[in-house]
Amino acid sequence: MEPFEIILIALVFIAAILIPFLKKFIAFQFISLVSVAFIIGNLFNEIIKTSELDIQSSVLLILLVGGLVYNSIKFYKKNIA
Repeated sequence: MEPFEIILIALVFIAAILIPFLKKFIAFQFISLVSVAFIIGNLFNEIIKTSELDIQSSVLLILLVGGLVYNSIKFYKKNIA
């Protein structure tokens, strides 16, 4: 494994530990919503480039987008409205 991969794995573990503590902050919630939207878009792009959009990929993307919409509505009702 390259050093970049080791650093990336370590950052993922640190982020997984810190997420419950960071969910209190509005800025973290907003940044996570925006970053998840970009991640879902990148995943969709990779699925389209590598293979056709089959039923499993479609269900995965529908569930991911549904979760994103749910969290966005919850964030809006709690913090903005």
